[in-house]
Amino acid sequence: MSENSIAVAHTPGPWTLAHDRPMFGWWHIRQDPPNWNGQGYQAICSIPSERKGSHYGDMFAANARLIAAAPELLEALNNILVGMEASGGWAGDDGLFAAGMKAYNKAVGVRPC
Repeated sequence: MSENSIAVAHTPGPWTLAHDRPMFGWWHIRQDPPNWNGQGYQAICSIPSERKGSHYGDMFAANARLIAAAPELLEALNNILVGMEASGGWAGDDGLFAAGMKAYNKAVGVRPC
């Protein structure tokens, strides 16, 4: 972990919901601001806003918000882990560093040994 910044292989953030409500039955997550690499908005993903006859709309909206927050969450986790490592951990961390590393490695595609 000993670096202060992460090498990003994903589309750089920030990411955002394209609209404040679903469009045509889908939540669209995109990079914001526009003109990324001179190409305008960079699409990240689209997820359904609901399933016909179901009550999953709130869950799908929460999933869309979580995906949109991913770059900032990854950067914050990286900064916390770097700080913990530099200070030798936090008193009573009870495995928090290991749990953070596991989540970080999952996000950046590092497979467990």
